Amino acid sequence: MLVNVYSITDREGYPILQPMYGQERLVGSLYFLSCEQAMLTKKSLTESGVEFGQGAQVGVIPFHVAFEKVIADPIETEDTDDEGRPVYLIFRFVPDLGELQVAKTMMEKDGLDVENLPEVPVFYSAKEADGARTVFLSHEDCIKNVQETESRQDAGIESIALADLPQLLSGPNEVAVVPSTYNKMFVDQVFAKAGMAGFGDDSQGGNVEH
Repeated sequence: MLVNVYSITDREGYPILQPMYGQERLVGSLYFLSCEQAMLTKKSLTESGVEFGQGAQVGVIPFHVAFEKVIADPIETEDTDDEGRPVYLIFRFVPDLGELQVAKTMMEKDGLDVENLPEVPVFYSAKEADGARTVFLSHEDCIKNVQETESRQDAGIESIALADLPQLLSGPNEVAVVPSTYNKMFVDQVFAKAGMAGFGDDSQGGNVEH
């Protein structure tokens, strides 16, 4: 099943760029793993009254397309800073904040430095000692899968392990990524309200909402 990410674009379909705080001479195009968070961000941007936020919409992009942009080198833009130096464009993922909090809790429990949180946290069965082969964007989906496939109805958060999706995809092993059930249901509901057929995480691209 195809995994999608969500980008906030202007009315022409071009990504709305945002300053990367703490990083000079960089602007970013953000890819949200959560459609709900992308829509909330778009709503906040539109209601802020800024000119570039008017007509904003949420676009759908296949994860593998976004991933190639994220790992690519920064792109020099036509803009410059106050000293005449070029400004560069980068692409970054915005993980689901709920899943990020779960990842933080897991790392704290293991005594790990939460300053090194995964860019995109994914979860897999802790029994996969040789490394993740099938990973889930939702920890709840992962726990449910462990309960069903390993016949462990009492399985909980201690039964799963944490990894960073971009790092896994940059490694030598093939990894199957299972999209979030909640996210798919949310997107389908958005389309149902609009009187359109929902596509969840099976679409090749398009707009979720104008």
